[in-house]
Amino acid sequence: MSSTKVRMLSAVAVAALVFTLYMLWQRNGLGVVALLATLGAQYEFIKLCFPSAKRTLKASFFIFTFLIFLSFANKQFEVSAALIAFGLMFLSTLVMLMARKDEDNLAKQSLIATCMMGFIYVGILPGITAQLILWHPLGLEIFFICIATVIATDVMAYFIGRKFGKIKLLPTISPNKTRLGSIAGCISALVTTFSVSWLLGLQDHILGLTLAGLIASVFSQFGDLFESVLKRNAGKKDSGRIMPGHGGYLDRLDSILFSFPVFYCYVTWFI
Repeated sequence: MSSTKVRMLSAVAVAALVFTLYMLWQRNGLGVVALLATLGAQYEFIKLCFPSAKRTLKASFFIFTFLIFLSFANKQFEVSAALIAFGLMFLSTLVMLMARKDEDNLAKQSLIATCMMGFIYVGILPGITAQLILWHPLGLEIFFICIATVIATDVMAYFIGRKFGKIKLLPTISPNKTRLGSIAGCISALVTTFSVSWLLGLQDHILGLTLAGLIASVFSQFGDLFESVLKRNAGKKDSGRIMPGHGGYLDRLDSILFSFPVFYCYVTWFI
């Protein structure tokens, strides 16, 4: 079976699972999906970014990022701020105490910075995504608009870039992405966001959502590139193997994690 068919079949299987959970439990079903996806993303982030770290550090990071996710998902912002502050101090102290004698200060600083980046990437970003889905009156509609926008960007950028793209976007990070593919992805996102917003009955906000969709499309591509940097530094092709033909959780969530905050800002500021 070709790799394209494998990708399509696994994508259909995951979409069917998400749709089934949604039909059974509505918002709570999508909340379960967000929870499982976040746990998987946190596990893969640890594998990519802390391959040789001590188990104590890995376990501590996992616990703090999961608690940050839960606090944001449940709109506990004061708790979230406290967790981030305490987590950074705790992990920074842990890194310094557990560091081997031959490790220099730059290596320690890099490890601490990676912990902080992880709090944002696999803690805060999925947390606000889950928060919008679970608590906002338009959370479900925004979720479907965001997913459609990301898929349209990804698919169009892939096919147009592969067929017609010649100038590389950022070859040192992702050699297969082209500038033409990126532009095609943004145009596709504009059309998709407008169409899905109209179909979901959000005509009063259609212009704002369409603009948010364009910005989200740009950020979704940066999200993909960001994860490519993580994989390159770790010497990995994929972040995991949860989806045949697609890779791991982060391989599927990277674009969503970067694009959803755009819709989150629009919804919380303007709706």
